[in-house]
Amino acid sequence: MNNVLQLIKDKIKSDKALMGPTHALSAVAFALLITWIASDFMFDTVLGSRDIVVFIVAIILIVGSSLMPDLDAVNSTSINTLGAVGSILSKMMRAFSSFVQNIIKGPYDKVSDPHRGFWHTLLAAFLVGAFASSLASIDVELFTFRGSSFTVSYLIVLLFVYISIHLTLVSLFKKVYKKSKSGFAEKIITNMIVLALAILLITLLPSGLSYSWVGGVITFGWIAHLLGDMMTVSGVPILFPLKFKGKRWWDFRIPLAIKAGGPIEKAVLIPIFTIIIIISLYNIILMFL
Repeated sequence: MNNVLQLIKDKIKSDKALMGPTHALSAVAFALLITWIASDFMFDTVLGSRDIVVFIVAIILIVGSSLMPDLDAVNSTSINTLGAVGSILSKMMRAFSSFVQNIIKGPYDKVSDPHRGFWHTLLAAFLVGAFASSLASIDVELFTFRGSSFTVSYLIVLLFVYISIHLTLVSLFKKVYKKSKSGFAEKIITNMIVLALAILLITLLPSGLSYSWVGGVITFGWIAHLLGDMMTVSGVPILFPLKFKGKRWWDFRIPLAIKAGGPIEKAVLIPIFTIIIIISLYNIILMFL
């Protein structure tokens, strides 16, 4: 009996991360669920607005940031989607993570792969969010066009939204999205469409709106990714630099991890997240109506 139980346990374990769609769906599910059960907190405290476009942009940023931590891998959805930019960011993040992992460690830490290192911690999630908020708060005019003023904060938020739309599309519609970027012309057209959509969304945001909320939603999406990876056997050092059992890079995970892309993820997690999204979205729409 014990052998059978161990065999079942081994079958549903994996050292791989959750699939991109699961990360995206989980992030959206958590965000919509919180919005439904704590709408005042989400709209008034986090976003500082009840405008529908602000909410849509926030959800897009949450999905995008829920895929960004895996830029510290050798290969991931984020890296492939962002092309040369993704490769450069990946190398920078891996180098920084390796540096921190080798400088700050406990007596029993054996650091090797920078993947799931520094960038898979709560500290990183809050630092990235704070950095994003700082950039999005630089209200310095760069130029004017047809009477409209374009500031540093505008371009920074536009960049975040542009990247997040790309990551959202590839995570939720991978096959279709890859076909749309199969050739040089297709890539140009796809990028132009995504850029136009990003510009439209930013343009439709309420005038005079502060972008201080951008960092908060990015941190939210980042943390959603960490919680998802805690469902796998490798876990993540989410509480670094706190020491646990002599290790600062202790990987925390749930007791029974699941296989990435396996039956549990596909038949249980994805349907659960989808149901949460549908129910929460229905109730949020009723709020707006």
